[in-house]
Order: sequence, then structure tokens, then C-alpha cells
Amino acid sequence: MLFRSSAIAALGRVGSERAMRPLAELAHETDPRAAEAAIQAIGNVPGPVASQVLIELLGDATLRQAASGVLELRTDPELTLRLAEVLARTPPLEMPPYARTLQVRLTTHPVPETAPLILQAMSAQSDGDHTLLNALALSGDASVLAQVLGALDTAPGVALDALESYFRLHPGDGRAADPLLAALPLVPEIEERRVGKECRSRWSP
Repeated sequence: MLFRSSAIAALGRVGSERAMRPLAELAHETDPRAAEAAIQAIGNVPGPVASQVLIELLGDATLRQAASGVLELRTDPELTLRLAEVLARTPPLEMPPYARTLQVRLTTHPVPETAPLILQAMSAQSDGDHTLLNALALSGDASVLAQVLGALDTAPGVALDALESYFRLHPGDGRAADPLLAALPLVPEIEERRVGKECRSRWSP
């Protein structure tokens, strides 16, 4: 198995898009070591074809963790936007892995063009999604402040977390002052719920 994993890794280091088909097939093998080696190898191939294969692998629950880890580290500038496009047309129940991976990528490399696609995904959700709102705040598009502030009424804790992300990119945006002042009476209640949740998770068996 060691030699086979080495051969799979070498195939990825060749860097040829012709390797995508055999590597994608290997990623679906029942042997988890071969599958992970194939996903890592795909991650070593530059270009949009490899990125697209990795995004498709996010749809497989058994390969999701390995694929998301590789996607989070890829430097292709177009990948983040491509991932947002896939997210926008994904059924709501299947969105979380795409949203989480997108959020991680936006944390280090904001892409303002992703904002309308994230809003499209949010509009398909029946309830608020912490990850999507935070990804929106991290997009780098200053026009999303209104949507983030709008969540203060319905999900103040989620909105405050997203605002922290927003202000890392847009410090001192005075448009948030009045809505935040209006939300201040809710803050003690939010903090109390957070502390209670942390205590329950810490002491639960």
C-alpha cells in the first residue's frame, strides 16, 4: 500500500490535468488511504479542472473532510468564486459543507464578487445560517452591512459574530452605530445564552 500511495502522490506531482480522471476514480476507492492519497494528489494539480473535481468531491460525505481540507489551502484566485457559484445552486440541506469551505477561504482571501451568490444561497434557506451570514460578512463587499445588521432583530448573537468578521475588513464603518445602539439591550441576554451553552457542552458527557 505504501508504494501505491507513493505512486498516487507522484501522479499528482506531475501536475497534468490528464491525471484528473484516474485520480478522481481512485478517490472513490473503498480503501480510505488510497482515497485520501488521491485527493491530496488532485490538490497538487494546478488549474480549474482540479478545483472543479475537488468541489464535486465535497458532495460525497465520505470524502468531504479530505476534500474540504485541500480546497481550503488551494491558492487559485477563481476557486473561491466558483465555490460560491456552486453553493448558490445547491439545495439548502446540502449547503453546509460548501458554506463552511467558502467561509474558510474568505477568511484569508476576501472576494467581493461572492456576495450576491451568498445572498442567493441565504434566500433559499428557511432559517438563518450562521456560516452563510459570516461568509457574507467576510466577502469583502461593504454593501452587505445592511443584511448583516438586519439579522440583529432575528438572530442577534449570529449577527454580532458576523459583524466582528465584517469589521476586520471594514473597521470604523459608522453606518453600524445606530443599529448596534438599538441592539444593546439584547446583549446581556445573548451573552448569558452563550455562557450557558458553553457550560453545557463542557460538562456534558
